Amino acid sequence: YFPEPDLPPLVIEKGWIEQIRSSLPELPFVKLRRFRKQYGLNTSEAEVLIGEPDVADYFECTANAGGDINPRSAYNWITGEMFAYMNQTGMSISGICVQPTQLADLIRLVYNGDINQNTAKSVLLEMFQTGEEPQGIVERLGLHQFSDVELIAEIVERVLAQNPELVSSYLGGKTGLAGWFFGQIMHANKGKANPQIVKSELESQLKELGNSR
Repeated sequence: YFPEPDLPPLVIEKGWIEQIRSSLPELPFVKLRRFRKQYGLNTSEAEVLIGEPDVADYFECTANAGGDINPRSAYNWITGEMFAYMNQTGMSISGICVQPTQLADLIRLVYNGDINQNTAKSVLLEMFQTGEEPQGIVERLGLHQFSDVELIAEIVERVLAQNPELVSSYLGGKTGLAGWFFGQIMHANKGKANPQIVKSELESQLKELGNSR
């Protein structure tokens, strides 16, 4: 209620306050807001990342490893395949041998169509175990995806020809068989064919068979 006569007034300079403020780490609510704005994540997605500083740092390093890296792709890989591996092994993100730049390179291989999503998962597992660069793994194991339309068309035609009864069932209304055909075609090419082209060619040939009945 009145000034303490034995204590002098405490005057805090603004410059000192700013110095202390600038030395503090980014507060969680500030980082949450920034992740939403900068990377286009929703609140729950951002909360998953900022829950552990090392995870948040790993995500940012991956997302900023190149202008062609989609932040959402980085988020999906980290919270999906990487979290699953960490849970299985009991490792933290700082203990795994896959560096953010390596994960970014893997994402780039998928984006550029060099490998498909399923192949990329196999490559990532190899990266976890060896620390090898994704491009080196793809080349060593011969995992490059191919998009040769004529070759894919031949594989689709062969699979359909080998299963005339199922084709007849599909044309008779059991359209769910399209997924089975797709799986057989991908198995026939060992998962190396571009899945978008496979799907398009499969739909085209099934439609053509239907029109010829």
